[in-house]
Formats: sequence, structure tokens, C-alpha cells
Amino acid sequence: MRQYHGLLASIANAISRAVHWNIPTSKTLFPADLQITDPRRSFICPLRSNCHVDYYFATMALRAHLSDAHSMNPLTAESKVRKLRRLNKNKPISKLESQVCRVIQQIETTYQKT
Repeated sequence: MRQYHGLLASIANAISRAVHWNIPTSKTLFPADLQITDPRRSFICPLRSNCHVDYYFATMALRAHLSDAHSMNPLTAESKVRKLRRLNKNKPISKLESQVCRVIQQIETTYQKT
């Protein structure tokens, strides 16, 4: 989940626990305003003014998106992704530990297997 979807480690951990406890997929685990992606691993399309997609892409998905949706040469797409990664290398990550711990605790107390 971290590599392909670009999720933060704590978020991926909470989702794996939710899967372990068979929490219904209709259950909302995180508030809508919570940052769940790692800004060093997931990116908005750099061509967003010409793009209809407004969500974050993991590195591999962004390369494919640039090639497929924008007809970009694979080498050019790779260089754009590398530049984005370099720019985002030192971006700060939100402090989520307390919020994620609260979600995990709620998962384990509500859905514990008997």
C-alpha cells in the first residue's frame, strides 16, 4: 500500500488492521481532511491545467498517466517524475500519530474477534 498507492506508513498500518478485523468497506476510517498520502511518494499531475484528474498518483501510476492520458514520451514522463520527486524530497509529513492511534484503537475495540 505504501509503494503502489503512496500512503503514509501509519495509514497503511491502520488499513491493514481494518482488513484483518473484517471491517465493512462502507465504514469510514479517517476524516476527509486527513492527509493519508506521503508527499514524497505521491503527486498531483503536473499538467493539471490540462488534466481532468484531481487526485494523487503514486510514482509508477503518474508515469503511466503522463504517457497514456497526455501522450507523453516515456522518457519525458520519467524525467518529469524524477524532477517532482527531487522537489518533494524534503517536504514535511503531517504529524498523524495521535489521530491514527485513535483510529486503530477504535478498530480493535469495536471489531475484536471473539
